[in-house]
Amino acid sequence: NLNNFKYDIGFFGSLSNVHKSRTELLKKIDEKFNLIIYSKDKNKFKKLGFKNVKNFVFKNQIPEIISKIKITLILNSTCSAPYYWSDRIHIMIGSGGFCLTEFIEGIDKKYLPNKHHIIFKGIDDCFEQINFWIKKNEERKEIINNGFKHAHTYHSYNTRVLEFLD
Repeated sequence: NLNNFKYDIGFFGSLSNVHKSRTELLKKIDEKFNLIIYSKDKNKFKKLGFKNVKNFVFKNQIPEIISKIKITLILNSTCSAPYYWSDRIHIMIGSGGFCLTEFIEGIDKKYLPNKHHIIFKGIDDCFEQINFWIKKNEERKEIINNGFKHAHTYHSYNTRVLEFLD
């Protein structure tokens, strides 16, 4: 149900020194939006003053949780490189999340921008995208459906195993 949201923005991930820039971005988002963070580092996030932080969740719980979040953030760490990203994008899109994804070279070839997810480059663009998409329920629903189908068709574990075997 696209009208039964509990949170504007959601983030699933950790907090460490290599994530300094993403922590700063999350703090700015937390100041302006209703952000929820799911993390193994719950207490560290709370010490930094984040308002809504919960323990990490298992993959089978993610679809239910992100159904209550308008926008799920997919953020890179500072040690990212072209074509190197977390499997979090596959999990979140494949769980039915509307994903706002930080650009990293190659991600736009695995998931098409504005069809399967939304890409942003930099803090200003992130906020522009959030402000635009947070109000677009029907448009988000179409991207969610496209991304979900794409993730399950091309990026499931079964598909990956067959690729490795080839």
